[in-house]
Amino acid sequence: MSKFNAIEAYKMMEKGKVMEGDNGVVYKVVDGSLLSKTSTRDSYSTSHVLAEVFLKMKFTDYAEPLKFEEGEMYVFESHDNEKWYAVHKEVDGNQYWTSLAVVVAKNFVVDKGGYFNKRDGKFHKPTDEELEEFERFMVFHKKGREMDEFELGDIVEREDALYIVVVQTEDNKFEHVIGCVEINDDDAPVKYFPASDVELRFCVEDAAG
Repeated sequence: MSKFNAIEAYKMMEKGKVMEGDNGVVYKVVDGSLLSKTSTRDSYSTSHVLAEVFLKMKFTDYAEPLKFEEGEMYVFESHDNEKWYAVHKEVDGNQYWTSLAVVVAKNFVVDKGGYFNKRDGKFHKPTDEELEEFERFMVFHKKGREMDEFELGDIVEREDALYIVVVQTEDNKFEHVIGCVEINDDDAPVKYFPASDVELRFCVEDAAG
């Protein structure tokens, strides 16, 4: 995310841009006057920031915060490029509280409650691909597995056909493939598919339980 010094930001604001300072305050220029608002105020008023303070600040482009319904999933991308999928709970000032938050790349889950500070990154509505990835991750997480982690005996689906996982070696896991045999076909050969290309339908541990 690009950051601008005070002079650059002020020139941009004179052209109609709205900027956010590293103090969390939002600024704009109207008719030559510097106006500001905080996260707890919807309207702008004349800014009384000291010149020496303003000149030391860094600024970024400001976007109006998205509004989420309780239970809605969103994406938060932090300034250090960590991507979170989260389920919204409530907003308290700059804090967006979650009922669930995950980092798919690290198989990391926070389900005891937590929050993101809007100053620490950007929020956006999920794309279809991001929503699908989140839902897929949760299917495996609820079984105590990492995403795309299959076990021998799992029932999976690919292109409207059901298969049973019959080959899963350490080499397969490293290569992210699984060996499957189509169900109800005694002469079916073993087929190898990328783990990400099949859907988990039934876990072997469910049958054991």
